[in-house]
Amino acid sequence: MKTEKIIKTTLEIVGFPFVMANMYFDKKNRVREIGDLVNIKDRVVHTVVSECEEAKCTVILDAGLSVTAILKETVFARMP
Repeated sequence: MKTEKIIKTTLEIVGFPFVMANMYFDKKNRVREIGDLVNIKDRVVHTVVSECEEAKCTVILDAGLSVTAILKETVFARMP
């Protein structure tokens, strides 16, 4: 039990400067994410909008299940 405590304390002391360096570089190199967060009812959707004058249609790419719930609500809301 005492050996485990010594090993854990040693790793914490040795690793601390690396944690601090990682936090510093993360803050220094942070970039603003692309897109915007849009509130739709009680959800927040991340959107990336790009415009092109030649485009004649809209393309929506989805990852995950978030839009499935939104589309389901939209379809059921339009049903008589």
